[in-house]
Amino acid sequence: MLFSQGKGNQLRQRFASRDFRRHGLNAEFIGENAVKITRDGIYVGQLRKVVGSYCWYPNGFDKPQYRTFSPDQALTAILKSRNLKG
Repeated sequence: MLFSQGKGNQLRQRFASRDFRRHGLNAEFIGENAVKITRDGIYVGQLRKVVGSYCWYPNGFDKPQYRTFSPDQALTAILKSRNLKG
């Protein structure tokens, strides 16, 4: 099954959550293994699925990249990288 398809896709469920949307973030599935994250129409970063893990690439050369192993950890990494959640 493709990363962006499936009724029970864990990432799709996490990105549809209130915790994610209340910060004005939006997820757009691009390609088979990537999600583009925007906030109020401005590019924030990209999350990619890579062999059993999720890699978060935030916008900006000085921002740290994260590698996590679950959708919950990926969501937390995105929110922390944008200083939205402590």
